[in-house]
Amino acid sequence: WQDFQGFTSLRSLMIGGLPRLGALPQFACTNSNKLESVRVSTCPGIVDLRTWLENASSLRKLEIVGCPKLTSLPDILSCLSGLMVLKIDKCPELSRRCDKELGEDWSKISHVQEICLNVVKL
Repeated sequence: WQDFQGFTSLRSLMIGGLPRLGALPQFACTNSNKLESVRVSTCPGIVDLRTWLENASSLRKLEIVGCPKLTSLPDILSCLSGLMVLKIDKCPELSRRCDKELGEDWSKISHVQEICLNVVKL
């Protein structure tokens, strides 16, 4: 990951197919204030997004696919007023928690304009 230290102006980040990855790389955390779009897919070891979302003030689109150990969203997500699109698929517990009617995390994402859970648009 040290080869990516020079990428200080990343606008879009896609990370996928990394079954042993437990957290997003440090360069993503350090430079997340410029990120507008993030897709994390097929990373079954990811358990937490809090570290890098704390600086993701420019984030407009977040997609999380195939990360079943990710079971909740961090509170900071409610402060990301620019987040317009949130897609969650193949993350059973996270999808349940983001359900509009009963989900414990709904209050964190209710401001998002477009929410798709398990390919169903809410």
